Amino acid sequence: RLVLVGDLVNKGPKSLEVIRYCRENEIWAVRGNHDDKCLRLFDGVDDLKDEYAYVRDMTAADANWLRELPHTLTLPNVDAIVVHAGLRPATSLENQAPQHMTTMRSLEGGAPSAKPGAASWASEREEFPVVVFGHDARRGLQKFPYAIGLDTGCCYGGELTGVFLPSRELVAVPARRTYAER
Repeated sequence: RLVLVGDLVNKGPKSLEVIRYCRENEIWAVRGNHDDKCLRLFDGVDDLKDEYAYVRDMTAADANWLRELPHTLTLPNVDAIVVHAGLRPATSLENQAPQHMTTMRSLEGGAPSAKPGAASWASEREEFPVVVFGHDARRGLQKFPYAIGLDTGCCYGGELTGVFLPSRELVAVPARRTYAER
């Protein structure tokens, strides 16, 4: 089963096509911070900017599909949880904050932070299930005993990286081109 780690939109030239492909093919995904931004624009909460021009062509069905994406997916058959950005260590899944799950990169004084910080939150995780996440392209591939960070900057000209579970075998393909600037 293919599972995407979020930010389905705004990371390449075909955001709307990605939403529709995933909808039509029943692809599993979690919500990312760019997906949340897209929904705020669709709902008229934020002002529409050029990089999100595709939002004008979204249908209510597109927005509803994106809105219904969970913040986490638990995959018990492979002892894994998928989240876009991170999970606060030593905090139950039920008590995780959606904002942290879509934006955190590090811990500052034990508190989740969207800032890069000195060390990834993932290096602090000390329990199964393993967490598979994206969001942190600056750090690139992250491999820890209880967390795997897959964001290797494809949209910035890096690679698109995936992992087979439960083996943790990694696969990567180079980006066709650079789609966004850091």
